[in-house]
Amino acid sequence: MYGCFSYGSLVPGVPQNVINQVMPYRVVVNGADHQIVMDGSCNISDATEGRSTCKFVLSDEQQTIHSTPGESVYITWYGARLFGGTVESVEESAPDTDATTFHKFQAVDFTALADRYLVNNRYVGQTVRQIVSDIVNVRTGLYLDGVTLEDVQEGPIISVASFSYIKASDCFREIADAVGMGWNINAFRVLQFFDRSTYMAPFSVGDSNPIHRELAVRKTKSKYRNNQFLRAGKDKTDWQVDSIPGSSAAPEAGGSPSDPQKRLRTFSLRYDLAELYPTGGAAPSNLHILRDSVQQRVGIKGVDKDDDLTIPDWCQWFVEYGAKEITQNSKEDEVLNPTLKPDQRLEVKYKGLFPIIVFSEAIGEVVNRQAIEGGSGVYQAVEDDENVDGRDFAIAKADSLMARYGRIPNEISYGTDNPGLMAGQLQTNSFATHGIANTQFLISDVQMRILQGPVLRCQVKALDGERQDGWAEFYRKQWQAGRKFTIRENEKLSIAMNPGGEAGAGEVLVFSDTLTESVHDSVTLHDWDEDPFTYALLGYIQEDTYAYPLPGCKIGRSKIGIPYGS
Repeated sequence: MYGCFSYGSLVPGVPQNVINQVMPYRVVVNGADHQIVMDGSCNISDATEGRSTCKFVLSDEQQTIHSTPGESVYITWYGARLFGGTVESVEESAPDTDATTFHKFQAVDFTALADRYLVNNRYVGQTVRQIVSDIVNVRTGLYLDGVTLEDVQEGPIISVASFSYIKASDCFREIADAVGMGWNINAFRVLQFFDRSTYMAPFSVGDSNPIHRELAVRKTKSKYRNNQFLRAGKDKTDWQVDSIPGSSAAPEAGGSPSDPQKRLRTFSLRYDLAELYPTGGAAPSNLHILRDSVQQRVGIKGVDKDDDLTIPDWCQWFVEYGAKEITQNSKEDEVLNPTLKPDQRLEVKYKGLFPIIVFSEAIGEVVNRQAIEGGSGVYQAVEDDENVDGRDFAIAKADSLMARYGRIPNEISYGTDNPGLMAGQLQTNSFATHGIANTQFLISDVQMRILQGPVLRCQVKALDGERQDGWAEFYRKQWQAGRKFTIRENEKLSIAMNPGGEAGAGEVLVFSDTLTESVHDSVTLHDWDEDPFTYALLGYIQEDTYAYPLPGCKIGRSKIGIPYGS
């Protein structure tokens, strides 16, 4: 009979304190089983737009429970894990007339683990799985928190992804949004990156499977529009040539043309710079600065060295992606680095950026609204998305916004006592009474409550196929069309290092090695599949300046023969 067993295998690594459990549910906090107050106090909320959360109340007749935020929480129902996460907050109360202490818990799912870490790295030409694996196993301590990668699909190649001290959760979200995938860290601490179109509900409801109650079908035009404007990012101009004359003097200085210290060292272009790959050692192919017809050496602000004319191929001018300004090397040297005289000119050949506004209209919907309401039938709306660059991409998104909001959709809500539904799942339902036949819905919200009986009561909200939240189909079309995915392409990374020596120059020693032994001195390193936290200790390292090997070690996650981390 269900509810009479201890489900130890469902919570790996958690000691089980109850041998003969008489309830179908289990609440495990920090490895200990507890009895919840059976008044519907246990609520689990799962929504597409946020973290899954759980609230419940424990009764403590012995008054011995003292929990703290960060402890693990697992809730199972007939062996199925409904929730896995950590305590966010806990409140103890002891009524004066009762010797029992009550504990009010609020917990958040394991996805929140990714909020704790920052990522500072740039990825070029790597797949989704390669980037995600590096973030989990190298850039952050998520692997130390037990997060694994079994359900991360390979995904497309991302041309450039640059993250400068961005939360790991935001990195995952930006990656998923860019390629039309979904992501989460599930109740077993498994990181999932998946094709949203394959995330199907385990069952449907409706005429062929009437396991629902209190069905409500709602229609609203709160977000409806049939004229869509989109203020997008920027598009590139054709080649531009700006001819910039030397300034007689800096305006604030009030000096004369004969005084080099009063001359301008910074000049403005007509457009923001759209392409930027210059180096100090060679003339860039997509940006040319000529002074009196002589090609200048160009560097990137904040990246290439300024105020030093002794380094080879020192930069004469500095530029920055998305900025109009070009700036001369700040070193004042009228022999090697003379300021621009009034009778001299700079010729700058470049591609610029200009803002995009696009428009999409659903003529049929305008006519339909005229027939129903009279008048013009026009509903206008504007959206802002500066991350959408390029006219073609902006038009595609405006059309996609129109497809999403240019109709009045069906929104359904219903109750069921059958668990297994989660936010983000796709479910095909039919309700003949309401004129809905074999329509695909996206589950947007699932609320679960454990009631007296005990009964697991679920309340579900879903949107029909034309309103599926997220942009899976939109981005998937871009993927199939060969679009290059870039994320924060021009983000500048700043790596902090500990200074060393009087000059403040640090030295970095990099080791690499391959594990060849799994048994040494009777100590066995377990296989990765058995123990993902295996540490490889290597006996010796060889340094060229010594005639004999020196003791040393390599610390990090290691798979037999393939060490990770260092």
